[in-house]
Amino acid sequence: MSVLRFGARRRQGIEKLEHANLNRIMRIPRHLYKYRAMDAQGLEDIFTKNRVWFASPATFNDPFDCKVRNIVFDGTVEHREDSMDKTLRKFLPKLNEEGRRSRIREAVGRGIFETPESQASLITHMQGFVDQCGVYSVSARPGDILMWSHYACGHKGLCLQFENKVGLFAGRSCESPINIRYSSRFPLVSEMAEPAEHIKKTILTKSHRWRYEYEWRFIDPDGGPGYRAFDARFLSGVIFGAQMSTQDKEHVRKWISLGPTNPRLFQATIKPQEFALTISPTE
Repeated sequence: MSVLRFGARRRQGIEKLEHANLNRIMRIPRHLYKYRAMDAQGLEDIFTKNRVWFASPATFNDPFDCKVRNIVFDGTVEHREDSMDKTLRKFLPKLNEEGRRSRIREAVGRGIFETPESQASLITHMQGFVDQCGVYSVSARPGDILMWSHYACGHKGLCLQFENKVGLFAGRSCESPINIRYSSRFPLVSEMAEPAEHIKKTILTKSHRWRYEYEWRFIDPDGGPGYRAFDARFLSGVIFGAQMSTQDKEHVRKWISLGPTNPRLFQATIKPQEFALTISPTE
């Protein structure tokens, strides 16, 4: 076994161990939370049309997030020939078997699988699969003061509380959320892995510096970016930010009265002696 191959396998083992440890820490939460500013896209629709926006990873604000970077080019000649054969069958269906074999022999002879250009092309190809997914990011924590500052307009916005139940997004491939894995390195994925594995590892791995978010993600690889309807019963709460205006609170109450959702209302307030919040029912 080459030194490079051994090193790659060792790193994969370490990453699996890190992921296992994180899963023990991040228990499946009862509730999921979404921090929003009042001017966020589609905020009114959440209450009046019970739908949320699944974003493309290409639009995320972190330039490191959801980027295909660390592909291990470890396929055998046979595996690569088989992969090229499948590609030719798909895109050149009229090409007969001898024609396909001839093209494959020519490619192998030119060392096409080993060139930086071919490897860069594969990375671009896999990034395209990732960017075509629809993703809805949520948190397991409702009271993080950094999250309120970053995603809820400096505590002037709100935080949605969803019940984490099967059927929140019924009938789609994104029924259950998956917790983010935090790491100091980009995930390792074999060049021979299926696109689904590239998508899952890439979308579900973020820098360890984001660990405080306790993030979970719904991933829809089939429907792509766009609005998704959710079961209105599972929007169980709305938390008003500590700096939210009375006028904005009235807007939210009006939206709720016009739609199918019936969440309980909460108010976040700043604790007098701590860098922390208290969240209490408003009723």
